Amino acid sequence: MESNAFSYTIYIRTNRETLWEALTSAEYTWQYWGKMAIESYFTPGTAIQMVRESGEVSWRGMITEATDPSHIAFTWQLAQIGDNLPEAPTQVSIHLETHGSLVRLVLEQKGFSPGSLVFPVASQAWPAILSSLKSLLETGDVLVF
Repeated sequence: MESNAFSYTIYIRTNRETLWEALTSAEYTWQYWGKMAIESYFTPGTAIQMVRESGEVSWRGMITEATDPSHIAFTWQLAQIGDNLPEAPTQVSIHLETHGSLVRLVLEQKGFSPGSLVFPVASQAWPAILSSLKSLLETGDVLVF
């Protein structure tokens, strides 16, 4: 059965403000996203991109919704790699909800083309990224994959 969407939920012992900062700050993403830094103003209509240590753009998109510190949505498209043209953009949404001393983070990505080569890569990458984020915020250490 082919799918064009996935969703992940993770609970992190932190508050929404700290988690929002970790999601939207280059200093944090550099640590838990494998030495890549997020760049955006995080307001609807502005660009968003993830930049590698070399300065090369890994992926890019456009912010479609942003409600600090509870929700962000953006288009997401891998950059061209060699002769492989990028697939059509998908949509990513991240929702944060406080649960006592925890924050529930729900990430959804949808809109993959049928037969997408990016779908299996993205669907496996997000759990590792979110686990490293959780580890960083709860212990101060990132996971190395």
